[in-house]
Amino acid sequence: MTPNSPAARSHAPVALASVRAAADRSAPYDAFLTVPAIDAVESSFARIEGRMRAAVIAFHVRLLQQAPSLGRALPRDDAAERTNLANFFCLITLNLRHRERLAPVLRELGRRGFLRGVTDRELAVVKHVLIGTIADFDARAADMVTADAWSRAIDWVLATIRRG
Repeated sequence: MTPNSPAARSHAPVALASVRAAADRSAPYDAFLTVPAIDAVESSFARIEGRMRAAVIAFHVRLLQQAPSLGRALPRDDAAERTNLANFFCLITLNLRHRERLAPVLRELGRRGFLRGVTDRELAVVKHVLIGTIADFDARAADMVTADAWSRAIDWVLATIRRG
C-alpha cells in the first residue's frame, strides 16, 4: 500500500474519533478489536517479522518526511532506538490476544508521559504512516480486511496509552 492508495486513503489522517471510542469501552474491548482482526494482524506481522529492522527504518524515515514536527517526539534514529521500537511493536502485536495484561503496561506508558504533547492530528499521521509502512512490507496488508484490522489494533493501542 502506497500512501496514496485507496486503502491508505481510507486510513488517512482524520480526527481520532475511533481512538476516543475505543478509550470509552471497557476492557478488553472485544467489540472493537475482534478475534478475526487479531488473526489478521498476527498473520500480517508474521510476514513482516523477518524484516522488522528494515520496516522500522522505513517507518522512521517516512514519518519524519510526512510530519517533521514529530521529530521532537521521536527518539534519535540509531540502532538502539530502532531495536527498542521494533521490540515495542513486537510486544504489542504479539500480545493483542492478552489485552487484559497488555493494557496496564500501555496505560503506565501514558502515565509516564509517552505521547505527551503529541496531538490527535499527529497521532493520525503516525497511524497512517504505520499502516502504509506495514503494507510496504506485507503486500496482503493492502487489502481492506487486513488494513482495517491494523487500524483497529493501532486505535486500541493509542486509546489505551491515552487512558494512562
